[in-house]
Amino acid sequence: MARGFAPAERFVSEVKARKLRPAYVFVGDEVFFRDRCRDALVEHLVPPGLREFSFYDLDLATTELVEILDRARTPSLMAPFQVFFIRNVKTLYGRGSHQQAFAAIEAYVKDPNPDAALIFIADHISIPADARKMELNDRDRYDRIRETLGEYCGMVELARVDEGEGMRWVTDTATARGVKIDPDAARELVDALGADLMLVSSELEKLILYVGEKQRITLADVETMVLAAKQRSLYELTDAISAKDRPRALGVLEAILERRGRRCRHRTALHAGAHLPPDAGDPGEECAGLARHLAGAVAGLPRSSVRGRGHHPAGPALPVAARDHAGHPPHRPRRPRAAFQPAQQAAGAGTAGARPLRRT
Repeated sequence: MARGFAPAERFVSEVKARKLRPAYVFVGDEVFFRDRCRDALVEHLVPPGLREFSFYDLDLATTELVEILDRARTPSLMAPFQVFFIRNVKTLYGRGSHQQAFAAIEAYVKDPNPDAALIFIADHISIPADARKMELNDRDRYDRIRETLGEYCGMVELARVDEGEGMRWVTDTATARGVKIDPDAARELVDALGADLMLVSSELEKLILYVGEKQRITLADVETMVLAAKQRSLYELTDAISAKDRPRALGVLEAILERRGRRCRHRTALHAGAHLPPDAGDPGEECAGLARHLAGAVAGLPRSSVRGRGHHPAGPALPVAARDHAGHPPHRPRRPRAAFQPAQQAAGAGTAGARPLRRT
């Protein structure tokens, strides 16, 4: 697998040269690269006044594939070129046989409309910067796409970038805008946002406006501005949990824990060499506890069931010893039930066959 900026840049060069294939599949969840590819299509293939008639966002969960292919075959009277962004590609790999759908795509690619392009969005797969860290499920999904759609569609991998690539992009982008960014500031910006280029790009734009005529971004500037971005991530996680949007919540949670994990490892190393009191908590353990608590919230489990590395049922309640503080009166025993009965009824209850008195 190719990594970093290369796949997206290769696609952009094909767009500029107008040497597009009939169909592509964008594999990966890095929104920054997907937007860059889309912007290239808008800039080089469609006049500004006709974009409304040239770009179509379609979803395989609501639109039949046959209908999409029929629309792609039909030339447009309004636009010189049409682009169809097709989401929910994972429906092609659900239960049942989908050979007929793949055969229809293959038939279109062999006899396409030269003034149209199909872009299949496979954003249910996450491709890390290091291929060795790719999840087993994502690896299996990637292989299935490569063996099916990859046979007749161009594959563009939208993978995450590593810290070094992110720092170089930040430095080059700031320099192109006439702003110098210190190396430690660039490293902190990329590290704090988990090398998420979409967030990094947004925060870099704000930093450039923030420094203004100073035209230099320092570490203090990054620490001041990036804190708001971290708070927004927590708000996004809360919103996703409240809306019961599990995929979105897991995605936000993964990004937060990845960033926090790197910071915890750094803080734990400092913690080991520092002269701290014996009761000072280990920051690594604190972060692990936070991770377990957030994972339990996303999974919809009660807080008491998130223990250790896995999910286990809550154990029996622990006995709590009674405390008698001066500010709280001692526990008053319950009055017996007979004490609430009228005196006559209580007295009559002790005589066999006696009837209780009635009030008139």
